[in-house]
Amino acid sequence: MKAILILVSFFVVFVTFTTETTATQDSCKWYCEEIDWVPYNKYVEFDYMGCTWVLTYVERIADCYEPLFCDFLTKKIELKSFMCQPSGYVDPYQLFMLGQIALLEGVRGSECEPDNGECSTQYAAHYSSCWKWGGPLPGPGGGTMPPLIPCEVTGCCVDFYRVCKDQQGQRTVTLMSNDGGGVCEGGECFNICESMH
Repeated sequence: MKAILILVSFFVVFVTFTTETTATQDSCKWYCEEIDWVPYNKYVEFDYMGCTWVLTYVERIADCYEPLFCDFLTKKIELKSFMCQPSGYVDPYQLFMLGQIALLEGVRGSECEPDNGECSTQYAAHYSSCWKWGGPLPGPGGGTMPPLIPCEVTGCCVDFYRVCKDQQGQRTVTLMSNDGGGVCEGGECFNICESMH
């Protein structure tokens, strides 16, 4: 009997987890909705306020129509080490924008990558419009900085980027436009989409 209860509990947790993951990932597609996100996480690191942060994302190639797009979905941003204390106020909008740029600067060799001396406008960064801190913010005496995580999906945003390479292969990433949004419910959620642009 105990084994059956454990098995049923595991099944319920598994179904809940996979349903929540699928709902979040599938809802932030503006193009080629039938193409799924690659189901494993990738990571990019960047510096902000004296600490190294890690942005977790998934990706996909949206190639159901021409032109194809290299899409990225931001899932969360957190400190690499809980031991690091940011040197000042952590602005979630600045943190998010720096993470998005680090992601686009770090992605190389994709089907969207331009040749030297050319540009590509086929990069799209997707994310939930509403985000929150995943725990209490540290007070003046210190404490652990919580991760920045999406709220329940109420809307999605997509940023379109131009990636250019000079003749030596140095990349420049520029935000071209933004689309989407949503109303954030609850006092702890804030709209990242509208505030970044």
